[in-house]
Amino acid sequence: MRNHWMALALSVLLLFGAGGTIVTAEESTQAQGSFQGKINVGGYSLYINVQGQRQEGRPTVVFENGNGDTSAIWSQVAPQLAQQTRVVTYDRVGTGQSDAPDRSTVDYTAAGEAERLHTLLANANVNGPLVIVAHSIGGLYARTYQKLYPDQVKGIVFVDSATEHQEQYLFPEFDTAAQEAIMNDDLTNGTGIPVELSLSDYLASSLQLDQIQSTDPLRSLPITVLSGGNHAYPAAFPNLEQYWANRQGYLAGLSDNAVHTVDPVHGHYLHTQNPQLVISAINAMLQRTEC
Repeated sequence: MRNHWMALALSVLLLFGAGGTIVTAEESTQAQGSFQGKINVGGYSLYINVQGQRQEGRPTVVFENGNGDTSAIWSQVAPQLAQQTRVVTYDRVGTGQSDAPDRSTVDYTAAGEAERLHTLLANANVNGPLVIVAHSIGGLYARTYQKLYPDQVKGIVFVDSATEHQEQYLFPEFDTAAQEAIMNDDLTNGTGIPVELSLSDYLASSLQLDQIQSTDPLRSLPITVLSGGNHAYPAAFPNLEQYWANRQGYLAGLSDNAVHTVDPVHGHYLHTQNPQLVISAINAMLQRTEC
C-alpha cells in the first residue's frame, strides 16, 4: 500500500516546488550583481545574490524559492527587476551553494526559515522596506516573515503558493495516513529523505500558520496571488486542480487589498513557464507599495 501512495505522489509532485530545475553552482554565479557570496548566519553560511540599486521610495524585492530550488530558479525574473530596484535571491540552508549543517541543528519550520532569512538580510546590510515574492512552500515562509517583521514587509507576491494543511484540503477523499504518505513522498521526491523540510516540519509549520492567521495579519497588506490553472495532474486525482484552485482563492481572501490572477495555460512554475506574468505582477506591486 505504501508503494501505491508513493507512485501516486510521484505522479503528482510539485505541490511544494520539489523537483524543480537543477542548476549547478557554476550556473548560479554567472549573473553579476551588487554582491554575491556566502554570509554567516550563526554557525553556518548562506549564499545570497544582491542585484541592482535601492531606489528612493521603492522596496527591495526578496525572492523565496520553492522546496529544493536554488536562487537560480529566478534567472528569468530577478535580473529584469534589478534594472528598477534592488533584488535579493538566496539559497536556503542545505540547498545550492549554502552550507548544509547537520539537520538536527536546524529549524526547518516556517518560523525557522523566516528567522534565518531575517538574519541573512541583516548581516548583508539589506533592510526594509521589502516586497517578498514567494513560490510554493516559500509562501508559508513569506507569511511568517511578515508576521514576525511586519514593519519591513510592504507587500507579498505569491507564485502558485502552498498553504497550510494541504494534506487535508488537497486529498480529502483519503484518510490521514494516506494524506501524509502522499505529502511525505512529495517532500522527499519519493526517497524518504527530505529535500528540505520534512513532513513533521511541514505539519508543525501548518500549526504555526494557524496561530499566525488567528491575528489576521495580511488583512490590509497589498498582496498578489498568481495561480497556475493547468498543473496536468494525473487522472488518479480528478479533483486536485479544483482543490488547488480553492486554496489559491483562500490565499487571496486573506487580504482586502488582493489581486488574484490565474494563468489557465501554465502550472506550478510560473516564473519559468510565464516569467513575464511574474515580472509584470511584481512591477505592479512595486507601484502599489511605493512611498
